[in-house]
Amino acid sequence: MEGADGRLSTWPAPWSKPYVVLAQETAGSVRLTTPDGTVTLDDAGEFARLVTRDPGRRGTDDIVLAFPHDDIETLAHHVADLTGAKVWYSEYAPRPATDWRTGADHLVLGPVEEGTGTVWNTAVPDRGTGSEGDFDDLLDLYAQDSATGERHEGTPDTTTRSAHAAPSR
Repeated sequence: MEGADGRLSTWPAPWSKPYVVLAQETAGSVRLTTPDGTVTLDDAGEFARLVTRDPGRRGTDDIVLAFPHDDIETLAHHVADLTGAKVWYSEYAPRPATDWRTGADHLVLGPVEEGTGTVWNTAVPDRGTGSEGDFDDLLDLYAQDSATGERHEGTPDTTTRSAHAAPSR
């Protein structure tokens, strides 16, 4: 964590073996760099769907949104609702860094004023409200007609680029 004076202090992460999403914020949108190229998204629901469909994500392991965003809390709730996982986010501009002495990768937050309480917040899945139908939309993508066993027209395109994020070490 970077203090207001620029000094860095190290704190243990509140999660273990998470799925980490590294991205850049650009004018209200999120830019993800994937093995297939760069994707720019300005819709929280579409971002959540990409994270949900990423084959590199393991079930309901915690997800860490390690990038700044103007409305990171809403984005985190979209991801939590659609993935069913706990999502960690921070209002203090998380960004990746490498310790020049050890080569260890870590996340830096800040600057953070002294005496600030919690710097990482969580969003948990809430199936009862507010996901704007994203979860139902996802279920519809994989629904099959019970009589014929055929998929509905909403069959997901398997060539769609996914948001591959490097898992933390």
